[in-house]
Amino acid sequence: MLDTEGFQRIVYAKDAEEQEMWVNAIRSSVRGTNRFKSFVPPRKLINAQWFTNAHEYFEELVPSLLHAKRRIFIADWYFSPGLYMKRPIEKNMRLDRLLRNIAREGVKVYLLIWNAPNVGVSLHSKYVVDYMNTLHSNITALSHPGITPFAWSHHQKFVVIDDEVAFIGGIDLCYTRYDDKHYRITDPTGIYFPGRDYSNLNYSGEDNGPTKLETIDRKKTPRLPWHDVHSVVDGMAAYDAATNFIQRWNHAMASENNRKAFLMPVSLDTQPPQVYEGFSKKLYSNCEVQILRSSCMWSCGIQLPEQSIYKAYLGAIKSAKHFIYIENQYFITTISRMRPKNRILNALYERLHKAIKEKEKFRVVVVLPVYPARSLD
Repeated sequence: MLDTEGFQRIVYAKDAEEQEMWVNAIRSSVRGTNRFKSFVPPRKLINAQWFTNAHEYFEELVPSLLHAKRRIFIADWYFSPGLYMKRPIEKNMRLDRLLRNIAREGVKVYLLIWNAPNVGVSLHSKYVVDYMNTLHSNITALSHPGITPFAWSHHQKFVVIDDEVAFIGGIDLCYTRYDDKHYRITDPTGIYFPGRDYSNLNYSGEDNGPTKLETIDRKKTPRLPWHDVHSVVDGMAAYDAATNFIQRWNHAMASENNRKAFLMPVSLDTQPPQVYEGFSKKLYSNCEVQILRSSCMWSCGIQLPEQSIYKAYLGAIKSAKHFIYIENQYFITTISRMRPKNRILNALYERLHKAIKEKEKFRVVVVLPVYPARSLD
């Protein structure tokens, strides 16, 4: 039943699947009514897969980048041009050289990174932008916002290729993030972790710059293994990820009064997203995928803040049937205090309270590092 001030209509569907399609179509035409109030609705018939470390991620990312025909979008919190994408290292597989060679083939590369303050971390966003912009005329790099933020950051980490395949998750294209299933703590020759890619955040902070300069003594200090997850999606889910990048990019350009460099989405009528066939790892087909985010005026130029990722967390906790597993670098939340504002802990409390009251067999497991990222001194 559609019920508004002006009219009432009854919409009939032949089955539950068609009913859901009608609901999503109507919601997508009304601002803020997609599931979790995301900027986009759930997408069906999506191919998807996850990666449990950067080795698995890079093994699929590199051939996908080389397969690019039109444009590549890269958004990161931390970006290192000197990162090697293959281990043992291959010189032509260094990230800056890889992107330069792709740009020489006529592919446009757009890089958007956080304009990080040099307080606690040394990401050197100005160095990255200046350097990447000198590599080739088809590479355009930008940092945002213009005023260095201290209370918030751009924390999205994703790559979109030709608006058709998107790699989204928690792994930046930067030093210290590469690891494989062996999680080595030593590398005497530097064949796996050269220069500043051999790091231990318990002894030295994030430090960007030329690859060959080391931040710790590999003969005395073990490296810190890095476990993180990433994912890949295609089709309309990738198109939605591209839309998010375009919104952020155009907002950043407008902030600099540089409207000549605005990006435009591809037309779904003339160029619908295609299924990408270049993956070596088997993807799960027929998935339902929705792109979620945190966004607001300063980050994306939208009047009403979007908290779809937060709303999805709350929804997932509330609807959990048997257990909840949380693994994170940090776990900062509260029940009754004013700060922080998120109420993840309150949602966990309510779900556990329900389980105890109804005598359910239910568990919550939270895994955190002993030292998330700080000095041991």
